[in-house]
Amino acid sequence: SMHLRTLDQVLSDAADALGLTEQFDAVSRVDYTRFKLEIFPRAVKSLKTHTCALDALVVWTAMRSFIKGSIEAVHGIDHTSLSAVARQGCALDKVTFVGLGEDRMRLTTRQRCEAFELFEAVSAVYVNERLWDDGDRLLAIHRALQQAPQRGLLRTFYKVYVDEVQDLTNAELALLLHMSSSGTMFLAGDPAQSVVEGVDFRFEEVRSVFHHLVGKVPEKALMLHLNFRSHTGILEAADVILDWLLRFFPGSVKLLPKDDGLCKGPRPAMGVWGMAKLAKLLGSPESGVVVLTPDHNIGALNRALAEHLGNATVTVLGIREAKGLDFAEVLLVDFFKCLDVQQHKSWKKMLQSSPSVGFQDAHPEVETQLKLLYTGMTRAQRRLNLIETGPSKAASSFLRAAGNQVTELSFNSTIETNLLTPDEWVGRGLAFAWEASEHTSRAGGVREQDLTVALTWLNRSIECFRKAANVGVAYECKAHVHMEVLRFLHKGIQTKDDEVKMVQLVKTCITEGMWLEADSLVSLLVSSSYHRQQSEFYQSLLLQNVQTVLSTKT
Repeated sequence: SMHLRTLDQVLSDAADALGLTEQFDAVSRVDYTRFKLEIFPRAVKSLKTHTCALDALVVWTAMRSFIKGSIEAVHGIDHTSLSAVARQGCALDKVTFVGLGEDRMRLTTRQRCEAFELFEAVSAVYVNERLWDDGDRLLAIHRALQQAPQRGLLRTFYKVYVDEVQDLTNAELALLLHMSSSGTMFLAGDPAQSVVEGVDFRFEEVRSVFHHLVGKVPEKALMLHLNFRSHTGILEAADVILDWLLRFFPGSVKLLPKDDGLCKGPRPAMGVWGMAKLAKLLGSPESGVVVLTPDHNIGALNRALAEHLGNATVTVLGIREAKGLDFAEVLLVDFFKCLDVQQHKSWKKMLQSSPSVGFQDAHPEVETQLKLLYTGMTRAQRRLNLIETGPSKAASSFLRAAGNQVTELSFNSTIETNLLTPDEWVGRGLAFAWEASEHTSRAGGVREQDLTVALTWLNRSIECFRKAANVGVAYECKAHVHMEVLRFLHKGIQTKDDEVKMVQLVKTCITEGMWLEADSLVSLLVSSSYHRQQSEFYQSLLLQNVQTVLSTKT
């Protein structure tokens, strides 16, 4: 039978089966937030210098992924070189840690030495206050399994399938492999969506883990580049995030061919709305959207929306919580507003400057946040809007830096306007304009009934272009020109003023690139019996204006 389990459930079950549960009570658990705010500052103060050049996340990553989470930490490590305090929760000595290959860890030798010194200071705090983190529990499980009588206590499965493998350390993978009675596993993941603080994942290392444990090297990972979830409009915007990761955090993701979507679609849109306006949109029966927000903001956002929604319900999920899921329409709310003051400065520095030496060491949390943003954006199948309920420099910097891949939502537009993105409003307007053209002939006059129908469709298209704000300005201008062309084709040339206006309209059509409309007007001028003697003049006028426009563009 098939069993679906989260990693935390697997580790809890394993600890319980091996009689380790009492050693790891929930109150004493240290996660990254507690480490950053409480444990790390105290560890730094305990150093002789009372200072540390490394960020808390750098030290946490060194502990979680390497000192406690590497394959060397699990198998065959000599503990004699460790201090008594460090030995309590570590299976990797300083010499081995510092000597790890440069392709595995992005720290210099000096930084590794400093990270290990901080780890020992953290371990002292853990021991004094009987604290633990996930790495400690995992190592305790591995140590218990090394005792022959204990091995039979752990539940095993014929084959293990792991999704979101990029959020696992090598030590966690080693445990799952131990639980596979056939010694086989199926792994799937995307390093760009590694959003667990402290996990430094590379598919290349997975192969070495298998070689170390079972003596076989698995086949190279199969790369999938066709995205069945999101269309190209969303994927091209998400590619901007990947580009920033590659530029500012070398080694954080592997350079791969960009994903291809199955179809084209509108770009994501971004805007700053008040909570009341956001709630009104979400309360609309036509919305049908799912709200994603940073996980720690779920409660606050739900409470704020409840004040405006009353009995209406809205699905609000954390970005991490939504991993592996997809939704037709997504609102990514308050991603930047949830950043603290220092994180806002880090984002602003990244988005307004070129990559500089030491940026990834000084601002490591931005890497995780970029991956979190990428994960949230790629949950959307059809439509994605990024909404901030308050202005921020980081959000405005992001919108500018994203360029044409993310469009701006108009602040003053109506709720109905923002049920579609600007690109979708343009697409709808073009569809209406096409309907107008179906009711009019290319040349030779337009009948009254056809003109009425065509103008109705064009008015609808103009309304759509207006709702697209800046994105629809050029299309709206062309629609107005096309309306004037139809009116002239309907009534023809009756006065000298009509002739002057039509000549000017021909020039406008050519400037706007509306060649069919220009040709229709010139054909009418040439075929007019009243002005037939000027046909050569009109033909030369058309050619002259075309040459002028082409030379200007060249």
